[in-house]
Amino acid sequence: MSFIPLGGKYSGVYVKSLQNGDESYAIAFRDEKSKSVRKTIGRKSTGMTKSKAVAILNDTKIRIRKSEESEIEVSSKTLNELADKYFEDKGLSKKSIQKEISRYDKHIKIQEWAKNETRKITKKQLNKLVYELIEKEYAPASIQKIFALCRAIINYCLKSRYYFGRNEFSHLELPKYDNKRTRFLTQTEIGKLISRLELEGHSNSLLLTILALNTGARKETLLNIKYRDINFKTGEVKLYDFKYDEYYQGLIADTEVLKRLTELSSSYDENDYILYSENPKKKLQEVPRLLKRVLDELFNFNLEPLDLDRVYFHTFRHTFASLLVQKGISIYLVKKLLNHHTIQSTMRYAKFAPDNGLNEVKELWNHQENRNKSIAYIETHKKEIS
Repeated sequence: MSFIPLGGKYSGVYVKSLQNGDESYAIAFRDEKSKSVRKTIGRKSTGMTKSKAVAILNDTKIRIRKSEESEIEVSSKTLNELADKYFEDKGLSKKSIQKEISRYDKHIKIQEWAKNETRKITKKQLNKLVYELIEKEYAPASIQKIFALCRAIINYCLKSRYYFGRNEFSHLELPKYDNKRTRFLTQTEIGKLISRLELEGHSNSLLLTILALNTGARKETLLNIKYRDINFKTGEVKLYDFKYDEYYQGLIADTEVLKRLTELSSSYDENDYILYSENPKKKLQEVPRLLKRVLDELFNFNLEPLDLDRVYFHTFRHTFASLLVQKGISIYLVKKLLNHHTIQSTMRYAKFAPDNGLNEVKELWNHQENRNKSIAYIETHKKEIS
């Protein structure tokens, strides 16, 4: 015999008569996932009654409702809240965690969508950040680390039941691209760019560009320069390499710029930044939008974001290295000036060396003695074959 619903004030309670004369009770309800459930809770012979069955049903419904309310609460948590939980549980003392915190704070925490509900993050928002990072010349591996961290944060919170919801980062496919750009500006293009920036009258854009072309330093390094870092007599400038966490030496060879900085230094504290927006105590945070716009208008017309011929701010570093090699500067000296830690990183510019050794080869074989010996050998070899 099957279970029969009692109905009325016992709605949700079912009873079934057994062959031995006993009665079995069951309750029906929807669980946390809205799935219909019917659960046997006891027999009449063990003390179960219709009233007890109703009480158990009501308690079950209350527990489910509280669980649902709790789930709604945790599902509404922001990505930044999940990150706080993740870093707190992982332990702040670990060096690897410190690096992860720094990576998260720099790239994710500042995003508007990281301040809103995690379950509302969209693929469109994530893709937008991907292309912003690509435009800033971040390597594919670096971008992968950023999004892998977010994926790990959400998965951890899901596993620990601190969050319920979708992990959009698990469904994100990063575009495959080659970031080994060697596009550089010619002397003519540099002149065109400088003239345009002078015409725009934007001092930060002009100074940042000239410093980049003079030193080949990365963006973060240049934005970190203070007046105290410059030797105004020699033009030498102390540069901080954030990638390797060390200082190295550069040179401001533009005498006009050096002269202007020397004049300005008397009006500033030695700890003031040379590139700033409003307060010299706070450095400029990003490449000015005007400079990006000028680069796009002059060099990037109709070029896709991933096109290797696009000119970005980092192109100035390639320009610095490429023009030095073209002038015959030793690749090892260029390595030093770029603060590369391996020669392999600098060898990408070797192809720009004048003639790539062809003149030396010609000179070697243009000596008459060697030339005559070679010709004589070829003629003798021809006679032997014939």
